Amino acid sequence: MKRLGIAMALVGGMISGALGSVIAGQARSNDPEPSAKVETSGGQGRDPMPWVMADQERRLRSIEDRVAEKQLADRAREEASRADQGQREAAAKRSGERAPEDPDASRARAYKAWEEQLALHKAEPEDRRWAPSTAVAFSADLRELSADRFELTQTQCRSTSCSAQLRFADYATALENLGTLIHHRYRTNCATETALPPPAVGRENAPYEVTMLYDCTTARAGL
Repeated sequence: MKRLGIAMALVGGMISGALGSVIAGQARSNDPEPSAKVETSGGQGRDPMPWVMADQERRLRSIEDRVAEKQLADRAREEASRADQGQREAAAKRSGERAPEDPDASRARAYKAWEEQLALHKAEPEDRRWAPSTAVAFSADLRELSADRFELTQTQCRSTSCSAQLRFADYATALENLGTLIHHRYRTNCATETALPPPAVGRENAPYEVTMLYDCTTARAGL
């Protein structure tokens, strides 16, 4: 809809410009300038080339008609889309199910939850009896997995969680190795999570950083 709004603004400007030129043309044609008159056999003057103004008016009406038709078509599509969404929501409500969620909204919520988990990990106090040795174990596992596919830049453990920073050659390489990193049997048996948001436009081939997060609450409890 944003692109449509821009397009309509441009079309509207074109109409205003055309209308302005028509008005200016009419004003000039009505000026009492004897040199702009053509004498008829009756001796009375008349405006030269009256069909020019008529042609401009026809073009203006044609532009206005096309814009009006497009606006009506866009409005009809929007109303049909809203009606269709309403029908789906009503059907889901009758069946006791939730209406399908917008994919972009779902991804945004997932990334927000991921950022909150990372913040909780960083806020944990460090257990010096457990964290250093556990970080060494994760570093050893990840270096064995790297095999020139990524570079391990940092490993950190706190009280019940650990994290690792990995640098890949690009986003595609990170995606290719995601399954291996998630499903690997690490020395410390912790739940493994990560998130790979798409890079900015133009950064698809740039080095890509990945944060692995390990929830070791159960492992620490000895369960």
